[in-house]
Amino acid sequence: MPPRFLPRGPVIALAISAGLTALTYGSSLWAGIMFDAALDLPRATERSWLEILTSAGPSPYFRPVTLLLWKACYVMLGRNDFVVLHALCLASHIICGWLVYELGRGLLGIMPGLAAAALFVLFPLSYQVVGFVDSLFHSLAALWLLASAVLYWKRRLAGALICGALALFTHEGAAVLLTCAVAGLELIRRRTIGKIGSPWWPAAFAAETGAFLAIWLAVPRWPSTPKLDLPSVQLNAAYFLQALAYPVTMLLGHLPRLGNDVAEVLLATGLVTLALLALAHGRLGMAGFGLLWFAAAVVLPSLLLPWPNYVIDAPRLLYAASAGIALLWAAAIGRGRLLGAALIAAVLVESYAFIAVRERLLDRGADIVRQVVQTALAGGRTYVNVPAFVGPTEPDFLLGHSGITMLPDYFGLDLEVAAATGQRLPIESFAYDDLARPWDVAYGLHGQKAGLSRISAAIGQGGGVYVGRFDPGALRLEYTGRVTPGAGAAPLATFGDWAALAQAGARFDGAVLALHLAWQALAPAPGDYTIFVHVIGEGPQPLVQSDGYPIAGLLSPRDWPAGSLVDDERRIELPPEVRGNQLRVLVGFYDRAAPTSRAPAVDARGARLPADAVEIAAQ
Repeated sequence: MPPRFLPRGPVIALAISAGLTALTYGSSLWAGIMFDAALDLPRATERSWLEILTSAGPSPYFRPVTLLLWKACYVMLGRNDFVVLHALCLASHIICGWLVYELGRGLLGIMPGLAAAALFVLFPLSYQVVGFVDSLFHSLAALWLLASAVLYWKRRLAGALICGALALFTHEGAAVLLTCAVAGLELIRRRTIGKIGSPWWPAAFAAETGAFLAIWLAVPRWPSTPKLDLPSVQLNAAYFLQALAYPVTMLLGHLPRLGNDVAEVLLATGLVTLALLALAHGRLGMAGFGLLWFAAAVVLPSLLLPWPNYVIDAPRLLYAASAGIALLWAAAIGRGRLLGAALIAAVLVESYAFIAVRERLLDRGADIVRQVVQTALAGGRTYVNVPAFVGPTEPDFLLGHSGITMLPDYFGLDLEVAAATGQRLPIESFAYDDLARPWDVAYGLHGQKAGLSRISAAIGQGGGVYVGRFDPGALRLEYTGRVTPGAGAAPLATFGDWAALAQAGARFDGAVLALHLAWQALAPAPGDYTIFVHVIGEGPQPLVQSDGYPIAGLLSPRDWPAGSLVDDERRIELPPEVRGNQLRVLVGFYDRAAPTSRAPAVDARGARLPADAVEIAAQ
């Protein structure tokens, strides 16, 4: 007979699941919007209840359960409240952890069940599900699958079928896992109890899965044509298999390479899996069930999804599979003995350290997204070098990415802003290598790679221009200026017959000189002229200088729209030996083809300025 369930066991399991989740993922509540939420949330919030139930909308996937939940939150709150949406992810993870305990308790006993719950909650690659709003598809599907398995084991067929149906309509990948889980539980029951269950029970699940597939095929959705790609299948399989031995394979990225990452991963995974099966003697059936659960959860993504542009950055695909991994490890070392407890504690500590790094990256990524939203509401329209992905500088796992993708480059920043604020704004995003700088984390840039001509054209359309500045420990979106139509005030100085300085201001902001220059474009510049800003003291030699095109070097005077005002914002860091001295700021133009040739400058009365430079008083 299956072990009796002590009344305190479920309470302890729930406390462990909730406590570990809050400790590890609590900061995710304030992560805001990132990753694919800007694509997924509108499929719920911008469609009717009936449309959600009868159509996949602009998606190849029909997953109405999660969309209905999001729709309900949106209707009740009147907006996408991301604290609430993240709380749903954390709550789903907590319940999943408790259900893993319930399943492990029924199959293995109380202590192994508690071990399985803890291992599941802190499975390292689940960070992409618990911390991301749009990954609720995966955790909610796992919740219904685990609930169905627990109820099936307890011989509550009606509840198991209901939860199974909810799993299927939450994520289509549940079809394989649900079928295999029922078959595995029947085999275990036959072996442990010696009693053959009613054949109608598995048949009921088979009929339910068949009905779902018929509905799924009939529902209107975007076309999708997955195809088997042998190299992708091989890499996908190796990527997923490394998760079985995650305490060991998580260390391989920090060790000397042997030359073939896939072979190294498969060797380590094979050895660890054999060791686990050896340790699980007497419980091989339970360990085998864990392996079956894992295999059923990853078979479809292994076969149907491409490696380079999908699975390589998709640890969320392992979320449901991690329940099987937790059961496998619990069957091997979760018997409550001192050595087993020490091994589990070591695995949990290693997993917590891994997740803690990703949570810090998640906080940094959330800050980047918040800056994008706030600056867009303030009038930002052109963005240059906004990070789309942040990750550790050194890999942990040999295969795949394990960082944070917050702004995918397959859709624009306008969708992120719209999902966060409800406002659709014309925003363009570019990656410009000349302004990219090394950072204390690895990163990838959002937007299309572009040259100055393309970026200049976008800036000329108007709106604020923001450029990513890679400061130690944080990224700052710096306002660098804008182009606006119309004439400025009476000019302070005129350069040739093509540019005038309409306004200027300089102030000291700590160790930084903040400079504002407003240029009137009278005509296209006659050459490749650029601005010089010289900060001088008592002598004529510059102590600090900032030369370059305006707006962070992105808008050449040759590309200024005639008749427009070009606002140029500069921040010049002053070295320690200069700070506190009496300083003057000189501004002018020189020809980049002949740096000693300056554009002739005259003041408001028409008098030629010394050195063809206008002096700006600094406050």
